[in-house]
Amino acid sequence: MGLSRGRNAKAIWQDLVDIHGFTGGYQSVKRFVRKLLGRRSPEARVVIETAPGEETQVDYGTGPWSAMPASGKYRRTRLFVLTLGYSRKSVRLLVFRSSSQTWPSCTRKPFAGWAV
Repeated sequence: MGLSRGRNAKAIWQDLVDIHGFTGGYQSVKRFVRKLLGRRSPEARVVIETAPGEETQVDYGTGPWSAMPASGKYRRTRLFVLTLGYSRKSVRLLVFRSSSQTWPSCTRKPFAGWAV
């Protein structure tokens, strides 16, 4: 019943303890749930291979709340993530403002000081 509602083994074990007074351990419930689920094949993923220096992927989204340096007031930040296509190394930057000037600045910042 718990699995059909999207519950995981930990939540099912906690329900068994709280509602039914179950005295068994979490590991036994986890083993039982694994048997019920059986082996699942991993989800297919697309792997994009690029030559060095050929591609950079960029994402921009909502970041965590953070205190602004000047005022100390808390504001929601923007998270900028730049990932190199070949090595998959990435840089994550938090910014307080999202504007047409911020985007190019964030794109250049990780490469500042590198010889071209």
